[in-house]
Amino acid sequence: MVPDVERGSAEYDWRRRGACTGAEHDPDLMWPTAAPGTQARDRQAAEAKSVCNTCPVKTRCLQWAVEHEQWGIWGGLDEDERERLIRRRGRPAFLEFPFNEDAKDAA
Repeated sequence: MVPDVERGSAEYDWRRRGACTGAEHDPDLMWPTAAPGTQARDRQAAEAKSVCNTCPVKTRCLQWAVEHEQWGIWGGLDEDERERLIRRRGRPAFLEFPFNEDAKDAA
């Protein structure tokens, strides 16, 4: 079950800094619509992932996705890639510790 997270809460704050939230990107970009396993899907996912590669909160986004999201591109990975990450490594080590992007930004 995905927890209900209020906008403006500390749990939600990192999302406002995401590269995908800017006006220059279509908000639907992170949700590829083409059928999985097709070249069209691969192209859509690659475009979304290119935005992730510029994102200051990419790691936090991936952490959120592994814990809460089933669909879409989050933290530079699609659904299948996140599933493989979880199966291959169990719970990734970076997800086992409290994460604070603000502390990284201040350094």
